[in-house]
Amino acid sequence: SAQASYVAAEEMAITAVRALPNDTEAMRDLSIVYGMRGTFMAEWGRLDSALAVYGRGMKIAEDLAAADPDNVLQQADVAAGHYEIGTMLLNGQRLLAARDRFREAAARYARLAAADSANMEHALNVARSYRQTGEACMALARTTNSASERSRWRAEAADWLNRGLARFQSMSKAGVLQGDDTTAPAEIRQQLAALRR
Repeated sequence: SAQASYVAAEEMAITAVRALPNDTEAMRDLSIVYGMRGTFMAEWGRLDSALAVYGRGMKIAEDLAAADPDNVLQQADVAAGHYEIGTMLLNGQRLLAARDRFREAAARYARLAAADSANMEHALNVARSYRQTGEACMALARTTNSASERSRWRAEAADWLNRGLARFQSMSKAGVLQGDDTTAPAEIRQQLAALRR
């Protein structure tokens, strides 16, 4: 089964880290395996277990990033981890925690993009994180019974979605959007229109 495969991969990665305790590649590999297993568990509805497993990988990624703050790959791993955890939380309807994770991902990706303006992947991830933060706020607006809270969440959603739209439109004009991202500007405009109703 897939679960057994992930467990076996995890055991192999742990063995490699024990054999090479100071090898950052081995530690990063273990972090990735934890992330893959956590994502798989979340897809099967085991959110708390998924977050615990994914959290082990995040701890490794954060430690590696802290030990080497100039390593772009390590910093991007942490940003990606926040984004993936945000996605799990959003799918599990843990909306406020999801919003916070997407905001953290956006801030981290924005720093990476500012340091390397030619890296389109970082720029895309900023736009995606902005959009997801906005979508979490939209969901929060739908779940509250308080008119003032609903208004606050809708305003925050619009702010984040507009930031994402500006980024996506800029990249669309530059011709760098591909795949699902090509439809993002139109989809975000629809989301913003829905917020104004």
